[in-house]
Amino acid sequence: MEFEKILEKAVNLQASDIFIVSGRPICLKINGRLILEDGDPLHPTDTNAFVQDIYQLAGQRDMEHLEATGDDDFAFAMVGLSRFRANIYKQRGSYAAIIRIIRFEIPNPTTLGIPSISLNWAT
Repeated sequence: MEFEKILEKAVNLQASDIFIVSGRPICLKINGRLILEDGDPLHPTDTNAFVQDIYQLAGQRDMEHLEATGDDDFAFAMVGLSRFRANIYKQRGSYAAIIRIIRFEIPNPTTLGIPSISLNWAT
């Protein structure tokens, strides 16, 4: 499944989000910056295939809600890689997706820039 490789790459690059939109290449959000992946812009058939892959990874989730309402939100995980939150929606006649990466490990507060005084509030 090609989409699994995209998820692995995004996790390895420390991306926070993956954007899949027809008319643009796959885009990763890394350190607050949007980075377009190399490759041709996605066609509606490409985005639809990626969305079907996402639903397969989510335990073969039923696409009925998406087809009825035009959007769907859910979570899924890949063992040993990460957890993900998916927002799938219909836009201009094709499916699009935003995938948020939810890492298994808790980030170091210092790395996030949280002041030590905020961390010691309970003591």
